[in-house]
Amino acid sequence: MKIKNLVFVVLGLLLIYLIVSRINANKEADAGSKGGGPKSDKPIPVQAIIAAAEPFSEQLAVSGNIEANETIEIRPEVSGIVTGIYFEEGSSVRAGQLLIKINDVDLRAQLGSAQTKMKLASETLRRAKLLFEKEAISKEELDVANSDFEMAKSATEFIRAQIQKTSIIAPFSGKIGLRSISKGAYVTPQTLIGKLVQSNTVKLTFAIPEKYSSLLQNNSNIQFRVAGIKDTL
Repeated sequence: MKIKNLVFVVLGLLLIYLIVSRINANKEADAGSKGGGPKSDKPIPVQAIIAAAEPFSEQLAVSGNIEANETIEIRPEVSGIVTGIYFEEGSSVRAGQLLIKINDVDLRAQLGSAQTKMKLASETLRRAKLLFEKEAISKEELDVANSDFEMAKSATEFIRAQIQKTSIIAPFSGKIGLRSISKGAYVTPQTLIGKLVQSNTVKLTFAIPEKYSSLLQNNSNIQFRVAGIKDTL
């Protein structure tokens, strides 16, 4: 009977020991999960970056186009028959070079008539001034003679301007493309003769969002790449 009681006591103590050990182990696990676990002497590897002052810059990448510095469509200012073409398609032309000549025979005939009228009006005005100085005519008659001379002079200058428009001159040096007319063709101000391009200097055009507009100023440095070329320009 005593042996049986002793066995029960031993089993009870063993059970209590197991329960207490389990409770202590759970406490240590909870403390470790909260940073309160046992400390280890082994160093923990970390990564660090040393802060240093550096210049800050914003970079914005956008798409753009490379365009010729100057491009125009060549059209006549007056209507008429083309009497001469003085350029080769795809060739380079210089500023002031004659490109197209339009028939001006009728205009030159009108110019001759206008010049004759202007000479007569000039002579009439000269005589009117002499008569006015002698008080042979009134101031109104002198004004009429002067008005006739000015009108004749204006008509002559107008016809000269029209004759000048029959010669189409290159406004700047560049390369001219294909022509759309031939010698003998009748042209009007709506007729396209060809295109003139100045490509020795080019322009880079691009658009940026409005919020970045303050970042660009005159003489700002920019870098760009051209499709098919690896180097940055």
